[in-house]
Amino acid sequence: MPCAAHSVSNRVAISYCDGVSAAASISSSADSVAGADAMTLTLRESEIVRLVVRGLDNRQLAARLGIRYHTVKNHMTNILRKVRLENRVQLAVWALQEGVVRLDEIELRRLNEVL
Repeated sequence: MPCAAHSVSNRVAISYCDGVSAAASISSSADSVAGADAMTLTLRESEIVRLVVRGLDNRQLAARLGIRYHTVKNHMTNILRKVRLENRVQLAVWALQEGVVRLDEIELRRLNEVL
């Protein structure tokens, strides 16, 4: 599958290659994409953010966490409101930029799943 760039906002661009890896670029302008920090998220919300970065959709999140689909939707709404973002792609970029999730953490988990 060829690489394609998708514009998320004026400041954020994501490049997807083979549907697996993503590279994020955020300009160093004074107004950041997210106005909040990871400290405002609950433990459950932080867990959901980590799983979103790994690519899970809401139904997969519900199954993985043993909660209802609508509960996941509520969590996602709260998370996006807290960090002042509009969608899960922006959330994933924010989480990587803010250090909520590290790429090496994701890759190590994938490697452990394969082994």
